[in-house]
Amino acid sequence: MPGLPLDVLIEIFGHLHPKDLLNLSRASRDFRAFLMNRGNSGLWRAARTNVPGLPECPPFLSEPAYANVVFFSHCHLCLKNAQHPKRVHIEFGARYCKECEAKMLVDRNEDKELDMFLRKIEDFISKNVKQENEIQFPLLFTAQFPSRLLRSQVAEFRTRWMTKQNTKARMKLLKEEERNTKEVETWADEFHAWVEGKSCARRAELSQLKKDRIDGILDRLRQEGWDEEIARTSIDSLKCALRRQKFATRPVALTDSAWQKIRDEANDWMRKIQDRRLHFVKRKILYPRFQVFEKFIAKWTKKNWPSEDDQDEPIPSEGITVVDWLLMPEVQAFLECRDDKEQLTEADIPDDLRKQFVDLAYGWYRDRKADLVDILERELGVELDCSDDPLELAVHSFDCMSCHATFMAFPDVVLHRCGNKPYNGEALIPDYREIATYYGDKWAWNPQKIHVTSRIFPDKVRALISKMGCDPDSATHEAMNKCKTRLTCSDCRSTTPARKYEVFDWNRALIHQDGEEHCSSSIACEWVVLPEEVAERVRDFEANVKHVPKDNSQYPHVRAVSHYYCKWIGCRSHFKYYERDKLFAHLQEEHGVLEREAQEGKDYIKRPIALRTATLPHVYFSHTPSGDILVSLE
Repeated sequence: MPGLPLDVLIEIFGHLHPKDLLNLSRASRDFRAFLMNRGNSGLWRAARTNVPGLPECPPFLSEPAYANVVFFSHCHLCLKNAQHPKRVHIEFGARYCKECEAKMLVDRNEDKELDMFLRKIEDFISKNVKQENEIQFPLLFTAQFPSRLLRSQVAEFRTRWMTKQNTKARMKLLKEEERNTKEVETWADEFHAWVEGKSCARRAELSQLKKDRIDGILDRLRQEGWDEEIARTSIDSLKCALRRQKFATRPVALTDSAWQKIRDEANDWMRKIQDRRLHFVKRKILYPRFQVFEKFIAKWTKKNWPSEDDQDEPIPSEGITVVDWLLMPEVQAFLECRDDKEQLTEADIPDDLRKQFVDLAYGWYRDRKADLVDILERELGVELDCSDDPLELAVHSFDCMSCHATFMAFPDVVLHRCGNKPYNGEALIPDYREIATYYGDKWAWNPQKIHVTSRIFPDKVRALISKMGCDPDSATHEAMNKCKTRLTCSDCRSTTPARKYEVFDWNRALIHQDGEEHCSSSIACEWVVLPEEVAERVRDFEANVKHVPKDNSQYPHVRAVSHYYCKWIGCRSHFKYYERDKLFAHLQEEHGVLEREAQEGKDYIKRPIALRTATLPHVYFSHTPSGDILVSLE
């Protein structure tokens, strides 16, 4: 190329981009000498006209320097990549990376000495200028936030400022710098407007590419045989769902080769869309049937559930939720295998199915017991002898992985339901069991949420049972709850109030041993058995103190709390929950509604009772000066 005639080279250079001229000037010494010659600046101006809207070269930069700061995407100091437009500080004719910006630029708020110097200049201007805004600040700030100054420019101005000793000379310097600053700022505003316009145009271009790609994917899916499914669904909702898929959001044209790369992924996504639609179609059919069955089974349970005398083994009716019933194969076969247009009534439930309900309930509990035994064997690594029920043993207890419920025995662990329903997002399928799982306020019992209490079991709990005078190999949960032995922990005497000893029954001892003081230790607490005289006084005291709600006696380490929400539109606490007393105080203070006037559903919403962890009351005993035994709460 250097051997071409000069007029041909000049013609070629006039059609090039300024960045191409920069690269040529760095390709060889001959090109550099030719292109950097001031007499050939017209070549750079011609190349600049090939960039639409680019402002004229500013007077404080040469044409090559202008092209370098605008189109060379590397830091002018360290040559690291600094491609982002925010890295261009056109006011100073430079482009800096983030690290070099910290070296070259300075924020007056972070430099006290600089701030004091600038304040002196501002005070000087305010004292010596009669009209407001007659002279502006003489230094250039960056256009990007935070506004910063160029260190070298500040140093140069400070030197010149210090050489001017009288007011007249300094005023002259300020006016000269103000003119230069205004000229640069005017041009910089034009340049930044061009950069912003270019960015907007690029964003619009990328947005259009994404829209065209989504439209192209839908067209290709129609060709794949999905035209009927696409027609069944709103095109806007389909496009909205496609925008959340990575394969559809790339701002690249959808060519034949690009489609082949994403074809399988796009078809899988379309199958999920179809499954989701069919899920809601089938749910619309099944939910009315579920509602009929739910009402029927509630009536049947209340009327026909066998009494404790008639039960082979005690099973509480409240343990089986409506979802558990719906997932039983016999109930599923009846509810699913009906005509879609047929309306179900309670009279349609056949007698042979009704006769099976008791056996189904017993079978359900047996299956849950088998699940729990499997969990014990898997997590403890032993094979249990099921001739004696291992679930009744006090050494076996369960925790819930979704909440703070701990030390649950059978059947309490089966009655346990907590948290919110699992959410599968778009992974919905038109399956009966999937639809039934999402029905109702409570979901089916899930063994995957349950695991064996391992923090203090089995070694520490065996030591506790032995200390209470029972055999760890045969003691049951029921026997331990009835055990009259009371203990105190000698390890914690230093933490108890003066001359007081904390007393523990079976449940309180479990929780104490799982507390922060002992849970990290593999050694059991140093339990001390209290004399029967003291234990009897403690038992009498406990009988007179009802610290656990009656409806929550199965979980002695938690309490029941009802949540109330304010329903007033626009209330700043609309999404905050309260306990009952605090809710009515809020309604009266914020909305002027008295408790007797408040209406549920209109002024507030009451949520179902939720289980909240709560520390059991600490029971202490001490000796009075007269020698009597005194038992008290914390």
